[in-house]
Amino acid sequence: MASEAHIPIRIEKTKTPRLKPDSANLGFGKYFADHMYTLEFENGTWKNPSIQPYASLTLEPGASVFHYGQAMFEGLKAFRAKNGQIHLFRPEFNARRMAAGATRLCMPSVPEKLFLDAIEKL
Repeated sequence: MASEAHIPIRIEKTKTPRLKPDSANLGFGKYFADHMYTLEFENGTWKNPSIQPYASLTLEPGASVFHYGQAMFEGLKAFRAKNGQIHLFRPEFNARRMAAGATRLCMPSVPEKLFLDAIEKL
């Protein structure tokens, strides 16, 4: 599975950027990025990585999240430095927590390199 970290990511940029957050009034779960990353898992393989405009998700009615509460969310912190560059706050910790959560839920975990590559591109 090590080669999965080098899967090319399809990128589609938004044509309608969202409003910029009020930096004096930030809050958890209040603002979301203009884009989202999706990745499919089928037959034991991660495939079709994509960065696309933020949108609703379509889920099968039989998705285990509806029947067994099997879901994960990992929030990542980022900040803009004085020089204008964006810095991520310990994304490797997020990757490890996500992998540990997947293991506990008996779900396939995303390899750390694939996770980190996706976050950096996003």
